[in-house]
Amino acid sequence: MLVAFRKAKTSWNPISKIIGWLTGPYCHVEFVFDKVKPWTWFGAVLSGLRFTTGISGNPKKWDFVKIDVDQKDVRKRCRALEGSKYDVWGVLSYILPVKQDPRMYYCSEVVYDILVGVGRLRGGEKKVHPSKLYKLLDS
Repeated sequence: MLVAFRKAKTSWNPISKIIGWLTGPYCHVEFVFDKVKPWTWFGAVLSGLRFTTGISGNPKKWDFVKIDVDQKDVRKRCRALEGSKYDVWGVLSYILPVKQDPRMYYCSEVVYDILVGVGRLRGGEKKVHPSKLYKLLDS
């Protein structure tokens, strides 16, 4: 299984550029279930948490970290969250004093929480942006 990190510098989206400028080289993160063709991706986007096969995974735009986890367990946890709303307030909480809704997720938050749930990462991080998650997986 892979975790895909979107490079902020290759994004056309101004919000992604700002996220990269504030937090580091990555602006978005998704799970990639690579045992199926086409690859199935799971992540949090503005329309909510969703599965898709519509991402090419162009290495000029994405960096990938291979992780050793039970893909079935991760997929089950993703399915349980599929359709949840995107946590805009959670993203804004990095720069504004706003409260997050625990029923909503932003991209790195949902990936981090699932990886903690399957035992791949230790819990305890209050906020995890994509670049921080990359460092946690890379260490």
